[in-house]
Amino acid sequence: MTNAYILTLSCPDRRGLVHAVSGFLLDHDSNIEEAGQFNDPATGLFFMRVRFANAGPAAQLREDLDAFAKPFEMHW
Repeated sequence: MTNAYILTLSCPDRRGLVHAVSGFLLDHDSNIEEAGQFNDPATGLFFMRVRFANAGPAAQLREDLDAFAKPFEMHW
């Protein structure tokens, strides 16, 4: 069974964030179904919303996402 999730995140803006998030999802056998992102130059923040499908255990995905997000200072 495949579950659908929506990930929303924000963090300080820097190069490679879309690549990093999509790579994380690829590494976790996820399929991105919809994505949108923007940065706010006034605050220096990056915002992203991704809808994706994943068949793996949700608890493991959350644990791995938490570890992934820390170096980027992501709030999700």
